[in-house]
Amino acid sequence: MEVYEKAVEADANLSKGIKLYIKEDMTVNAFAFGKSTLILTRGSLELLNDDCLKGLIAHEFGHFSHGDTEAILLSSVSNFFMSFMIRKLTDRKNYYDLENKGGIVAGIVKLIYHLFRAIDFVGEVILKRTSRRNEYLADAFASKSGFTKELTGVLIEIYRVAVSKPESVKEQLKSTHPDITLRIERLEENLY
Repeated sequence: MEVYEKAVEADANLSKGIKLYIKEDMTVNAFAFGKSTLILTRGSLELLNDDCLKGLIAHEFGHFSHGDTEAILLSSVSNFFMSFMIRKLTDRKNYYDLENKGGIVAGIVKLIYHLFRAIDFVGEVILKRTSRRNEYLADAFASKSGFTKELTGVLIEIYRVAVSKPESVKEQLKSTHPDITLRIERLEENLY
């Protein structure tokens, strides 16, 4: 309740009916879903102290505040459409390739196929970049709500348990979350 009250001070439009659910998963994680569903993993509840849980929940409230969960739903629908179209185009392209059929129709199908693949790739890169930006915004919301130290504690714990090596540039581009050490650095700047 304390986290919600402080979050409402930061954003008076935060949903009043946020429901909490537990996912039976021993990793430390949480998810904001839809307009009012917050999911905490069993690992978060069992492995984090109360202060760290407050930081984690404040971060997820930041996703609600910025409308990130609605954007994720919209992008999921568009990703489904793109995947469906690419699958159909792949079938047609493979048909023309296997049958060794050339001609204008085969050329158009192959061109559209490659165009859709390029759009899908660019869209995916933009989506991942937006997701990483949203993580920083949710971190900032947790700070604005008064939970900078608590969220920093969560990220340090996740880093300690889950991060074994630095990510490659390719892994960073595909990641939905920014490098955890950068997030910690940004939060620690707000502590002083």
